[in-house]
Amino acid sequence: MTRAPAHLRLMDPADDDRPDLSAVPVHLPDDGRLAHPATCEERASEQSTHQGCENSIVGFVCDLLRAPAEAVGTLARGAQEAALLTLQGARDARPGLRRPTLVLPESASPVWFTACDALGVVAVTVPIDSAGRVGLGGLAAAITEETVLVVASAPSFTHGVVDPIAWIAAACAATGTPLHVDATAGGWAIAYRRLAEPDGERRQPMPTWDFDVPGVTSLTLDVGPDRGVGSDLSVIVHRSTGTRQPLHLARLARRGPQLWPTPWRAPSGLVDDVAETLREIGHEGCSALAHAALGATADLAALLDELPGVAVAAPAEATHLTLRATSGLDPFLLADCWLRRGWASTPVTLVTGETVLRIAVTAAMGEHVAQCAADLTAALEECRGHGGTELDPRLARYLGHLRDDVVDDRAAHLLIDAAAVLDEHDDGSPSRTSQRSTYQLLQAASPRVRRGLLAAHHDRRSTPTRRTTVE
Repeated sequence: MTRAPAHLRLMDPADDDRPDLSAVPVHLPDDGRLAHPATCEERASEQSTHQGCENSIVGFVCDLLRAPAEAVGTLARGAQEAALLTLQGARDARPGLRRPTLVLPESASPVWFTACDALGVVAVTVPIDSAGRVGLGGLAAAITEETVLVVASAPSFTHGVVDPIAWIAAACAATGTPLHVDATAGGWAIAYRRLAEPDGERRQPMPTWDFDVPGVTSLTLDVGPDRGVGSDLSVIVHRSTGTRQPLHLARLARRGPQLWPTPWRAPSGLVDDVAETLREIGHEGCSALAHAALGATADLAALLDELPGVAVAAPAEATHLTLRATSGLDPFLLADCWLRRGWASTPVTLVTGETVLRIAVTAAMGEHVAQCAADLTAALEECRGHGGTELDPRLARYLGHLRDDVVDDRAAHLLIDAAAVLDEHDDGSPSRTSQRSTYQLLQAASPRVRRGLLAAHHDRRSTPTRRTTVE
């Protein structure tokens, strides 16, 4: 059996036994598409396989992060899967613990708390200071013998600032605890911040947070800029193959059919598209977009600081801003009014109970920063006079009837439906896409009841769109 240089062949019989395909219309006799996509000449290169595209994307990220030569990485379908795999690998690396814990700031991404609930790991949260950064003393005190992983943010999900990674790494090194840096909420832009801008100028330097810090064991980075909706692809980068081994074991099923690695597998459309895009624009194009987004963020922060009624919660270090509604304004109503003018913001309720608005800034907003601030000014004016943040008394009365220990599924759905009706017919909200009553209901509920209401809310929103029945 010989190997054709142009493409792979599934079979290569002797010339005497080869069937005559010269009479087959349209297709050429040697057209590999007749046999299998793996024999297609266009797919024969290493980068056209799934593993080749994954290696290309991971290598691009490793170069961006200036990772050491022995660094390795793995693709994940978004930040949630990346958190699950990373935490499961850290937990399984120490199987003898009865109560494994994860130490993380209260400003960390919600995906880590979801991963803890799914994997049976106790989340130990550490308070943040007035600037939005985790306190080093509280974090060091939270690390115990049962801590399987410490997570720090670069930048944080809620405030967009970088935690003191170097000091945290030193505290982890003293106890031998692995440190994972979560850079999924804007780390793509700040990774390019160290590079010179297209005009040759440099922005204010930032503290070191990547693999230049000796104690960083692994790092997660979303591929592409922060758009406020989460990325479709994330890369988990490990300093060495030794720290990645538990992650590989976490992805292998202990029971059931075993899927073996294949020499050729077609890449998914998303992975193939991302790999091709990165090859086309390169680091130069990504750097230009990142610096444009960082510049737009700084300009927008300067304009919003001058507006009465809102305050920027933390200095703009990445490409998203966190806004506090002041003067008793309803943050949910403000989000509705701003959305009606074309600007999307995400309400986030902090661990302290305060609700802030998180807005992601992209390079495309550079020419519209002034308009964004003007529309927010108009939204603030529209919010004034529409009441405070009190929950509708009818919803509050029904909410009081729900048991905190067991949330009835039917009652949760009825309560969410009632809030949705108020959102559709509330004269106090000028937006037809209002979620004000629903958000206020969720915020007023206790944590256990809120989980049941959130499940009902997601169930209500995720209704299939049926067009016709196939018979």
